[in-house]
Amino acid sequence: NKSPRNTTPAEPFPKLSAVLDRARKSLPAAKARDEFLALLGAASTSGQVTLVTGETGCGKTTQIPQYILEANPKTAKIIVAQPR
Repeated sequence: NKSPRNTTPAEPFPKLSAVLDRARKSLPAAKARDEFLALLGAASTSGQVTLVTGETGCGKTTQIPQYILEANPKTAKIIVAQPR
């Protein structure tokens, strides 16, 4: 049974290959990681929602969810919506 309660917990900082790690750090989202997590924390404590916008390819849908999981592996709740 793969209900959300029965899934394997996220690993806070999984081992990445050197190539993947470099590519990940080169994205614009990497430069804003700490600021984003601080804003997310402030919004969370005040009951607000955080909406992320940015240019195509900046890491919104791939990196931001990973940052959230890395920072809060046991409590993260993430929704990614893309207009298509």
